[in-house]
Amino acid sequence: MRCASLFLVFAMAKLVIVWGHAAPLTCWSLLAYLWQDAMVALAFGVFEIAAQKIGAPTRIVWIVYWAVAAYTAINISVGRVVSTPLTRPMLRAARGPLADSMLVYLTATNILFLVSVMAAAASLPRLMRRVPQKFARLALIGLIAVILLGPMASSRADTRWMDRNVVTVLIGTGLPYVQTGAGASDWRESRFEPEPTEDLSRFAGAAH
Repeated sequence: MRCASLFLVFAMAKLVIVWGHAAPLTCWSLLAYLWQDAMVALAFGVFEIAAQKIGAPTRIVWIVYWAVAAYTAINISVGRVVSTPLTRPMLRAARGPLADSMLVYLTATNILFLVSVMAAAASLPRLMRRVPQKFARLALIGLIAVILLGPMASSRADTRWMDRNVVTVLIGTGLPYVQTGAGASDWRESRFEPEPTEDLSRFAGAAH
């Protein structure tokens, strides 16, 4: 149930971020926006099951759950401004100035969103316990389907980097991937073929 709750927390935060930007919304983009969130939530579910198998205290699972949920809520104000969660290069480059910038965008609206997401993170696990098992299994199948279709959806949808999850963006490079073609060996060399120009040597020295 914490796995499903975490996914809904991700989805709620993603909805708030996407809502503030003029991004195209299609069936493909919905899958693209959510597949990384589904993957992280499912990974958390595997972690939760493994923790139970080895007899780890339940509070460890709760600590991880709340750490991820709180970090997701904090990234809402960042995502609403720069369309991406905090990346490792951003954290390394800014630090103090980044904290000052975040305080600037800590508006009443962003605080409301943050509190709403944290309230959802607190109430969802309790509500999810009332969901029948058959619906929980269907939800699990749905998450797996979203994960499998997500990469293909990302290649077909313009998400403007708002599809990235707050956890996956820290694990990866955190930088947008840009595919470039083969260029010239010398970056100063033009990629266009030189064209013959008119001979202007007869004007040499005319200004003098």
